[in-house]
Amino acid sequence: MAAPKEAPLQPGWTSCRPRLRNGIYLHYVVAEPPDGFGRPLATLVLVHGWPDCWFGWRRQLAPLAAAGFRAVAVDCRGYGGSSAPSEDVAYAHEQLCEDMACVL
Repeated sequence: MAAPKEAPLQPGWTSCRPRLRNGIYLHYVVAEPPDGFGRPLATLVLVHGWPDCWFGWRRQLAPLAAAGFRAVAVDCRGYGGSSAPSEDVAYAHEQLCEDMACVL
């Protein structure tokens, strides 16, 4: 499922596209617990399958944040607003895992 060009974000959600230390630009959306909740219980990284993007997790973000978690829905490299390297080796499991580690 492709995200709309400008997918609407709920209050408390933040869209990010930083350049990671491995040189990849990775887009993700963060949903934080409500104000007054205190420190998040944990950070949950939601990783989509093929051929999806962060938007596939949109219905889970709000309930997870309301339960006290920081939920991060990622556009994996090659999808959505993330970098799409042309080399096949850039999509090896080791590279994808490194991307997720950089997000954390």
